[in-house]
Amino acid sequence: MLFRSRNPAEPAPLVMTAEHVARRDEINARAGTIDGEDFFKMLGVDRTANDEQIQSAYFGLAKTWHPDRLPPELAEVKPNATKVFARISQAYDTLSDPHRRTRYIELLKEGGATPEEQERIAQIIDATGDFQRAEVAFKKRDYASAESYVQRAYEADPDQGDYVALYVTLKAMRRDSGAPVEDLIELLNVAISHNERCERAYFARGT
Repeated sequence: MLFRSRNPAEPAPLVMTAEHVARRDEINARAGTIDGEDFFKMLGVDRTANDEQIQSAYFGLAKTWHPDRLPPELAEVKPNATKVFARISQAYDTLSDPHRRTRYIELLKEGGATPEEQERIAQIIDATGDFQRAEVAFKKRDYASAESYVQRAYEADPDQGDYVALYVTLKAMRRDSGAPVEDLIELLNVAISHNERCERAYFARGT
């Protein structure tokens, strides 16, 4: 019987060891559960963790979960490893920023265990950052950038009176916006109904 010898130029076939199988199963299991965790649990830290502890936890997890560190034998589970790493990175980005962390903790007290709520929390946190950038642009009279940022914030979290007020103010300033004044005033009325103490909304409506 003749046996075909392997061409030395051909790569050796990949062999799954018991270690590879265990790691594959771990990655698949983690990808399936991570969406049900809050950011603190994702990083394995307490809610009282300081900046150094959060950073240390993230860097430790990054060494384990970065998809580029997977061996070729585990290429099939790279998408799941990427998902886990993305969630961990999102958790670190939020908890390492004092303002976003405070807002996130407030939202956790109202709920946030399901993947849908996690996504909503992330949207609201991103809206906070967009609104801050809008305010900075507005003070610099960069109204185009301010409108772009505040529109994103308003669309992500339309119940925030301050977002609505700045959004309406910028729309009203732009004569070519095509937004009827009555519609803008109604937006402010709705914002005030959600938060009767929003001074910015009252001021914008009066203006």
